[in-house]
Parts: sequence; structure tokens; C-alpha cells
Amino acid sequence: MYDAIIIGAGVVGCAVAQQMAKYNGKLLVVDRMEDVADGASKANSGIVHAGFDAHPGTEKARLNVKGSMMYGDLAKELGVPYTQPGALVLGFSEEDRATLNNLLSQAQANNVPGCRIVEHDEILQMEPNTNPAVVCALYAPTSALVSPYEMTCALADSAAENGAEFVLSNPVLEIKPTSDGNWLVITERDEYKTRAVVNCAGIGSGVLHNMISTRHVNLIARRGEYYLLDHMAEIPFHMTMFQCPTRMGKGVLVSPTVHGNTLLGPSAEDIPDDTDVSTTAEGLKFVLDKARLTWPNLSVRGSITNFSGIRAHEEKGDFVIGAVSGAKNAYETVGIESPGLTSAPAIAEQVEEELRITGLVM
Repeated sequence: MYDAIIIGAGVVGCAVAQQMAKYNGKLLVVDRMEDVADGASKANSGIVHAGFDAHPGTEKARLNVKGSMMYGDLAKELGVPYTQPGALVLGFSEEDRATLNNLLSQAQANNVPGCRIVEHDEILQMEPNTNPAVVCALYAPTSALVSPYEMTCALADSAAENGAEFVLSNPVLEIKPTSDGNWLVITERDEYKTRAVVNCAGIGSGVLHNMISTRHVNLIARRGEYYLLDHMAEIPFHMTMFQCPTRMGKGVLVSPTVHGNTLLGPSAEDIPDDTDVSTTAEGLKFVLDKARLTWPNLSVRGSITNFSGIRAHEEKGDFVIGAVSGAKNAYETVGIESPGLTSAPAIAEQVEEELRITGLVM
């Protein structure tokens, strides 16, 4: 009998485990993959977003900004690579300027510090390899970089050191309430009984939610494809270089990584198979075409690899976090797409607080 079972060993599930393992109690993390961080948490941009892109008043906005402020100390505590070089969101027309002004207004509403509009000459002083056709940009000095898989692994290590158990390669097939007020988590290999269940199952979280909740959610699998370039004598950009966002996401970026590579992507394609992490000629061409708008001299001769990841997009567009509607002692983090990596420590703190208030951890 466990006090809590966390389903999902991505960055959010491991962050929740790390928080909950600070308390007395028997804690289990179960995941269908062979290792932690084996889903979206290893296949994303590694950006700790400043918070200007999230619509004010949403869970995404609140948790993005809070999580961003927590990251520096958390990375230092766990020994995870982290830098804060800032970001530019580029505009190439006066129409883009209107979008950037709207992003600046959102940044101010979300209490993101230091954001401002910069013009052509200052952009080229900051980042000389930028397309000289740039007109203006939003500068966000608190945008940062982290190694997402190293962060997830470090959170898992911390949780395990404090007593959390991990069971991997064991998909959860069903969760259901028991007659004595607890939960039964039925997996491919075993059945586990627990006082509380926390659904952090990424793209699979919607299916688990709909098994037990009185409120239906619909998750859309959104695939993003990337190029990763080798180290260069001099990295082309020191900051993360965004373009104006679209309804499908934050757009294609050109960004350094904490390890000195350059990352291009992602694309954004809604797909029917939420396990399909293949790359496509069309998706990679889209990434290159968009990236060359930022960096005209881009060459992929130094490409190490290309890859893709699946984002769990909830059709209403926001995170679904907290107590599950109609299910006692069940909690969830559903629809955790970007800025999910950034928000993870804040999400974990919120889930832990709700469990503590109800007396499920102590």
C-alpha cells in the first residue's frame, strides 16, 4: 500500500516526486518508458521561458513566470547546467511590430521583468548574425536555457535518494477507486494500491483523466521536429532567437544549448498517432526555411542529428492541474506542453501543497 503513486516520469512527474519525497510516506513513480525523461522531456527546446507568450490569467502564465524564477536556484541545487542569456523575438514587418507590442503588454501583465522593444541597429549589435531585414524585436532578458533531460534525471535522483521508488517499462492500463476509498493502479505487470494517485502521464494523461473524472478533456498530439548542430568555433547566436508566434506555438527558434550546440525548431503538426516521433522531409524543410529567416547563412552540414518530440496540447489551450473533478484523492497535471519544462517546479510545488492540505503527505 502506497501513500501516493505518480504516473509519469517526465520532468513534471519527477519534479512532483522530488517535492513529495521530502515528506514521510511511501511513494511510487511508474512509467511506460524504459527510463525517466524518455518522452517529451528529452525532446524539447530546453528553454526556460520568460513568460511573455502566455496569455494573462491562464495557468500557463502564472506557473511559467513562477517556475522561471525558481529555476536558477533549483539547477544550482541539483547540479544541472543552466544559463540565462536572454531572448529576442524577431519582427520583420510593421505587422510583426503589432504582435511584439502585444507580447510586451502580456509580459507586463504577467510581471515578466525587463522586457522591451528593441530596433534594427540594437538587434544587430546584440546578435550580428541576425537577418539584416529585421525591423524590431522583443527583448526578454530573463529567458534561460537548461538541459531538460539532465534536469529530469536530477529530480528523479533526488526523489530516489529520499525514498521514492521507480518502476519503469510498465505501462498503466487502468486506474480505479476501491471500495475502501483508495485507488488501484493496474499496470501491464502488476497492481498497486495507493491512498492517492497523481496523473503526470504527458500525452497519455488525457486517457487516464477520462477514466476517472466527471469532466472530459481532449488531448491533441502535436509533433515538433528539430535539427541539432555540432559545436562551432563560435556559436552564431548567444541568445535564443524566436520569431513571432502563431496559433500552433512559439514558432521556429534558433538557439544555443547549455552544451554549446545550436538547436533549430520545432515544427508543429497535429498527428493521430501520439507515439510517432519520426522525422519527415516536409517537417525538417519547414524548420530550415523558417530558421533561415532568422539566420540567412545557416548551413546544416554540421548537423549531428534531427529528432522530434510530442507535445500534449489540451484543446482549450491551458494546463489542467490539481484535484481531479469527481475523483477523491486524485490529482493531475494534464495538457503540459510548452512552457511545461519551465513550469515544472511551480507545478510540483502546487501539487505538493494540495496533497499536504488534504493530509495525504505529512
